Amino acid sequence: MQPFDGVEAWASAALPETVQVIWADQNAHRPDGNFVTLKISNLMRINTVKAYQQAPNNDDVVNIFHHYDITCSVNSYGNGALAIAQKLVNSADLFLIQQVLHDNDLVFLGEMGSLNNLTALSGAQFEPRIQFDARFRYATCDQDKVEIIERVIASGKITKDDDTIILSAIDVSNQGS
Repeated sequence: MQPFDGVEAWASAALPETVQVIWADQNAHRPDGNFVTLKISNLMRINTVKAYQQAPNNDDVVNIFHHYDITCSVNSYGNGALAIAQKLVNSADLFLIQQVLHDNDLVFLGEMGSLNNLTALSGAQFEPRIQFDARFRYATCDQDKVEIIERVIASGKITKDDDTIILSAIDVSNQGS
């Protein structure tokens, strides 16, 4: 699962089907009617949170979790652009949207700053445009096969400066730990 899929799923689930959700900067015709563009402007690994690592499972596989902050520039276009932007910002309070985000390993952290009015001339008419940046947290999991020493048995004699230590079958095991 990629974080981009989850961000698009969030916007699509939060808006009516009449509002098309597309990625910004594409070589395609502009949609008719109201639409929203998404653009991932920042994907930053959180260095302050060390990768969380679980103990190996029975197959000697370790799960290592990483966390990223994602900033997505969201632009809504057309009549009702402000209502569309507000709907997206408020959507994180809805159980359905929380489930969509969870299914995509995302958490909505909120909008950064305010909703910005970027109304501009389009052809011979002004087109309402609203922009905001949305922040998400994304978690990934890598798996690593590790080799584990499960048991060490030592015996023998250690001598240093005329002192001798006799080892008689020392058994070190992680059984039961």
